[in-house]
Amino acid sequence: MDQGDDSYWNQSDSDRKQQELKNLTMQTLESSYAIREMADQLQLSLTDTERDQIDSDVKNQIATLGGNDNYQKALSKKYLNDRLYRQIWEINFCRQKLWSYYFDEGGPLYISDDAVSNDEKQTSYSSLFAQMLATARDDLTIQLTPEYELISIDTLQ
Repeated sequence: MDQGDDSYWNQSDSDRKQQELKNLTMQTLESSYAIREMADQLQLSLTDTERDQIDSDVKNQIATLGGNDNYQKALSKKYLNDRLYRQIWEINFCRQKLWSYYFDEGGPLYISDDAVSNDEKQTSYSSLFAQMLATARDDLTIQLTPEYELISIDTLQ
């Protein structure tokens, strides 16, 4: 949101911006958990090859950045750690598996190439996936602790 400009958070509407960031972060977390839940319900899990790909990427990142310390610092600048970075990979794999399950040929929501254009099909799939994800997010039981209200840009830095 701030595109690297720390003064963005010190402007007159910073409270609104911070609340927007918290809401966006919460929605992203809910979506991540919903994707994992949807995949679990369909018994879609990561393969050894996919787990190896994550490990390989982490090793490549460490080598590219010149060591584990630099890797950890790079993650920290993005408010991540190794566990969260790996979870992002896992969620992406789960999202791809869900997409394939529902929309690839033979899937329950597959639309024949003869029925509509490819653009229309992709638009339809995106809309359907967003609706399924919203429903799954709504079905989550999330309890926020009082500490949630204490989160601010200052506490994240």
